[in-house]
Amino acid sequence: MDSFALPFHLPDFLVSACQPTDHGYRLVAYSTLLQAACPCCGQQSRCFNGFYRRDVADLPSCEAQLQLQLFVRRFRCANPACRRRTFSQVDPAWLKPQARRTNRLALAQLHVAMALGWQAGSQLLTQLHMPTSRDTLLRLIRHWQPPASSTTRIVGVDDWAIRKAEPMAQS
Repeated sequence: MDSFALPFHLPDFLVSACQPTDHGYRLVAYSTLLQAACPCCGQQSRCFNGFYRRDVADLPSCEAQLQLQLFVRRFRCANPACRRRTFSQVDPAWLKPQARRTNRLALAQLHVAMALGWQAGSQLLTQLHMPTSRDTLLRLIRHWQPPASSTTRIVGVDDWAIRKAEPMAQS
């Protein structure tokens, strides 16, 4: 198998294939984690119980859409008293649970939506190989949380607005 370098890092995953698709490429990657902690009891487990597949969109590469096909490991809980029999590895930091796009793709789409709005943003994102619907952009805007603001130290005053607000002197 020929080796190739990725323009980004996929921690805890091994890329096994890069397949062409109609609109870009699909990277097939398998989890390399050897153990994980049960979310219910916290017991570490090395009992591998198979994979499940997750399809996730990512930022485009070389002007082509990039789809990640991730095979995430499932484990058996080693604690016989635990109510949970199987569990999957914890989602990586770059991917929210049940998300269909990486955090960096969602952020790029949000920036375009905030700058252009949902309709024009959808058209531009299609041209930039990051297609999404207008409804998704509107949902991203609605769920956006502004960063915590610090206390304002200096407030500027517009001189023109003050002069305009002053009553005209009568002659």
